[in-house]
Amino acid sequence: MKTLYADPVIGMIGLLLFFTLFVGILTWLFWPGSKEKFKQHGEIPLKDGHDE
Repeated sequence: MKTLYADPVIGMIGLLLFFTLFVGILTWLFWPGSKEKFKQHGEIPLKDGHDE
């Protein structure tokens, strides 16, 4: 089991996987039009619930 963690190829695959995930999240976060969606989601706790 120790050799699995010491393998540099697996380490590089993990690094690339998490880097790709990070870039994907940043792309989704700053996508045009998402600002308005986040603003609407941010106002949910302030709504009364009886207005629906």
